[in-house]
Amino acid sequence: MNKNFYSSKICLISKFKIKIPKYVDFYQSDNYVETYHKILQKQLNKDFLYKCYVILNENLNLNFSKINLIDLNTNILNVKSFVQTPYPKECNIDDGIIITNCFGFNFIALQSKTKNNFYDMCRIRRMKLRMIDEDCYST
Repeated sequence: MNKNFYSSKICLISKFKIKIPKYVDFYQSDNYVETYHKILQKQLNKDFLYKCYVILNENLNLNFSKINLIDLNTNILNVKSFVQTPYPKECNIDDGIIITNCFGFNFIALQSKTKNNFYDMCRIRRMKLRMIDEDCYST
């Protein structure tokens, strides 16, 4: 077993090809379930966990030095934007960019296998939503 539970590497999943630094592992795919299994297998084989998981659904430029500073030790889901109202049908999440830890990544990857929408899955899992600072990405 590794002495460090988390590695210093970031996992990026996107269907867009973008420029990345050396400490980022890039998975180009829009099939989260298949990519999820590849990532899990790699982590099991090499006995490590990624520091964070970045899921990019829009073609954005990322500032990895700012992303590295985001606190991911709690059950917080960092998203581009979200709407919370007392009316459940109006609640939604802009999933253009999602930054989370291994706990959040598990249910995001497997969310397509449920009938619930993305917002409902976050509430069921008691994930707190936080907006990502705009200096972490640009268009």
